[in-house]
Amino acid sequence: MSPDKNKIELHIHYKSIREIYAHETCNIQTKNPITSNSFGLVFESKANEANLELDCGTFYYWNNFPCGGKLTLYGHTKELKLWNYALTTVDAYNLFTSFAIVENSSKGDCIINVAEELNYAIKGEGNIVLFGNPGKINETETGTFSTGKLIIR
Repeated sequence: MSPDKNKIELHIHYKSIREIYAHETCNIQTKNPITSNSFGLVFESKANEANLELDCGTFYYWNNFPCGGKLTLYGHTKELKLWNYALTTVDAYNLFTSFAIVENSSKGDCIINVAEELNYAIKGEGNIVLFGNPGKINETETGTFSTGKLIIR
């Protein structure tokens, strides 16, 4: 078996889904929006990619070392919670959310679009790039040796 020749594809149908733990390298894509009240994604392997359409109350995500890859989010959610480590980049520019909690400890950037309130911490080299015009922006913590910045667009 070789990764170039033996690609495995799974199609998952569900009535309700709460969480996905990606224990191995993967590429996750949605064909329809995820509509759960609360939905979470956890990357636990070295190289991951996900492209998710959301229409849910809360979406949360974190990854474990040594994760790299890209998470792309689009759609709508009331609350976004991101804990990003290692080398992963998060692109949530096309995900419209009211409230966000973002901790970026990665070398990759987190791009977000927040309408009302952002609580954030930067503990690595990656930036948090903020679109939208939230009325409240709160820095909760900054790492001692972090070089990443909050960039408001």
